[in-house]
Formats: sequence, C-alpha cells, structure tokens
Amino acid sequence: MLYDCVSIKTISHCCYDHRSYWSIFFPQEIAWRIAGRLAFPIFAWLIANGANYTKDINVYLKRLLFFALITQIPYWLAFHLINPDFFSLNILFTLFLGLFCIKIIKEVSSQWQVVFLVIICVLAADLLQASYGIIGVLSIIFFYLFFNQKKYLVLSQTALFILPAAFISLWPVFSPLSHNLLADVFYQSFCLLSLIFILLYNYKPGIKAKYFFYIYYPLHLLVIYFLKLFRI
Repeated sequence: MLYDCVSIKTISHCCYDHRSYWSIFFPQEIAWRIAGRLAFPIFAWLIANGANYTKDINVYLKRLLFFALITQIPYWLAFHLINPDFFSLNILFTLFLGLFCIKIIKEVSSQWQVVFLVIICVLAADLLQASYGIIGVLSIIFFYLFFNQKKYLVLSQTALFILPAAFISLWPVFSPLSHNLLADVFYQSFCLLSLIFILLYNYKPGIKAKYFFYIYYPLHLLVIYFLKLFRI
C-alpha cells in the first residue's frame, strides 16, 4: 500500500492521539507510549516534504509559530494534570526550529554560517525544552537533506535514534542515571518504525486539509484536559 501526504499525516495524528490520551490517563501503559513514538518522525518528514514544495517558506514558518503559541496553553494544561512540575514546549515549536534550519540551509550561502546558525537552533531546542529537543530538530534536517536518498535517509534517522540510546544505556557503568531517563531513551528507538510509512510515500499530495490538522492538535488537548479534570 502506498500513502499520499494526507494519509501519512493522518497516521501521525492517530499515533500522537494515542500518546496524548494514554500518557495522561494511563501513564504506566508502555504499549501506548511506544505506539505514540511513531508520530514524531512522520511530523518531521512532513516538514521536510513541505519545505520542498512550499511557495513561501516564510509563510510556512509564521503559520507554525502561530499555532505553536496557540497550542502551548492546552498542551501545558493537559500534561500539568499528571505532573505539576511539567514544562516543555509543544512539538510545533520543534517543527518550527527544524523548518527554520532548512530555511538557513536553503538561503545562507556561507557554509560556516549555516553550521553556526543550525547549531544555535539545535541548542535552542534543548535549552527551551522543546519536545524531542536536539534529536527532533536534527531529524527534520536529515529528512530534508536526504529526502530523495532513501538509503541515507534510513541510515541517518537510525543513527539519530539508536546511537543516543546505545550510549545512554552504557552510561550507568560510570554514573547512575534515573530509570525514567533510560526508559525515555529506550522508547525513542521505536520512532524508527514510522519509516515504514514514510518509505511508502507515493509523492501525491492528497486532499487539501492542512488547517484541519493544525486546529485539531490544540483542540484534542483541550478535550483531554477537561476529560481528565472532571474525570469523565
């Protein structure tokens, strides 16, 4: 089965819905956390795909930032219910930073300036605690750089999600880390399963429904928040 762009986006939102719902209502259910990991690489790939076809990357950036700001409050409210100390920027901020890096790569002529500015954006994702952080922004960049080179696309994404997991798993030999950190890194490796859907992309755009997905993201978080708040 081959997937058009909208079909892949629908798959990613279904996976993210499972992650949001189950991580808030049933945080100990490992299977649903794993299923939710399929979402991010698809989001990252969609940004790279959009960067290749957008008529105006600046408009694309403004749209991402606008919805990132709108989404932050329901995102914070929903996850604050299960962890009062929770703070993270939602995934749209990560997608914004990744797309901004692509803009730099496309428009800045000096290679050294590109490297410097991209490093700044990557570090910003970590310092601002954007969802998926450094790995998230790098994933978007690699999807863009190797968009039409499937071999390198798979290798780069595999290295990105597997090598940190391998490194962190060995780290307790020298300095014990928390169980939660090790678990999070372990779950990251399941992101690679999303490559199955990405590699089946048929290069067809599908129906026009981009604003539906932008609006649906903060809206479903609000619904989850009120369901949890009133224990419906």
